Amino acid sequence: MIKEEKQKLRMSLIEKRKCISEKEKKDCAILARFIDSDLYNSCKTLLVYVSFGFEIETLSLIERALSDGKEVAVPLCNSADCTIRFFLISSLKQLKKGNYNILEPEEACCKELLETKAALCVVPGLSFDKNGFRIGFGKGYYDRFLSEFCGISVGFCYEELFVSDLLKDEYDKSVSFVITETKIYNTCQGE
Repeated sequence: MIKEEKQKLRMSLIEKRKCISEKEKKDCAILARFIDSDLYNSCKTLLVYVSFGFEIETLSLIERALSDGKEVAVPLCNSADCTIRFFLISSLKQLKKGNYNILEPEEACCKELLETKAALCVVPGLSFDKNGFRIGFGKGYYDRFLSEFCGISVGFCYEELFVSDLLKDEYDKSVSFVITETKIYNTCQGE
């Protein structure tokens, strides 16, 4: 029952995300808020998704983090078991189209990041709620990763898609913070 309801909600959110007004301006505001935060400034290693389609843009964040001297690792998806592993990159040129046509690290020239407990992880999602739960694209890649991750996790979300409560099941994992174009929400403390 929850699975069917979540799928309906997911489809509705996809349509809303495709119609976000002033997307570029809002993306810039979210990234600026994140880059100005203590979360970003105190992290040495950043795990970050490579944006695709109508997701909140992260390519400029990756370039900024590299120029700031941070270790940057991006996910490589294994579609057979819906898991991700993170690989360190030093340039966007080390990315190639992979699963789902999303840019992924070239395994042959990038080193896998095996220790992530001190890292800050930016998690994609269609929508997030005040407790840090999210609706993603339904494959569970990040929920699997977050179930083992001990570092701090952050979700990027448009304010209009940040809600009080989302449908969740036993496999869903929350993030520590949600950043919108207007605010940083500490979801561990309810604000």
